[in-house]
Amino acid sequence: MIAHARKIRLGTAARQWPAVLWLTLVWVLLWGDLSWANVLAGAALGIFVVVALPLPSIEYRGRVRPLALLRLLGFFARDLVTASAQVAVQALRLNWQPRGAVVRVPMRNAGDLYLTIASLLVSLVPGTVIVEAHRLTGTLYVHVLDLRSSGGADAVRAHVAEIEERVLRALASTDELEAAGLGPSPVEPGAPVESGAPVEPVETRAEPGTPVEPVETENPPEESR
Repeated sequence: MIAHARKIRLGTAARQWPAVLWLTLVWVLLWGDLSWANVLAGAALGIFVVVALPLPSIEYRGRVRPLALLRLLGFFARDLVTASAQVAVQALRLNWQPRGAVVRVPMRNAGDLYLTIASLLVSLVPGTVIVEAHRLTGTLYVHVLDLRSSGGADAVRAHVAEIEERVLRALASTDELEAAGLGPSPVEPGAPVESGAPVEPVETRAEPGTPVEPVETENPPEESR
């Protein structure tokens, strides 16, 4: 039993080698000296952390959509520049008293991955930061620097909901999108259409004066006697 547990931990450490490399790099940077002693000590510390204190694995069943991911990054870049300018202008205003507030925002999907990514995107934007996240209920508590300049609590909720929607459309599966009430992601140009998908009928209307061709039917109706 003990040998089996050790084998599982060693397998977990082997799969988390990027974390070991990252911890080694952080250790060397903290010491400020690139030497074999610091590298070996950082590697040993990293292995100890991932073996003795393993992080829970996150199950990912989604699908990465490149076009939606680019839209998400573009939206975040625009939001980052806009918020930075707004905070800079507010900081230069004389006798300005911000009215901060904490807004409760319920999320559509309570998955760990999507909740974490949305929280990071919100916190990286100046003027907003996540002060608490409820994993079980899928709720974020967002602290806003100035509620009036943000448009009120409803505007903050709508903005965070838009960020979550873009994250889900970029990374979530079709089933997760439907469960979140977003429906399937928009079909990208040139993307193949799945077989068996229902096709909605298209209603066309003829312009006045346009001749209408008669439509033949396979089984014409019988004449009434």
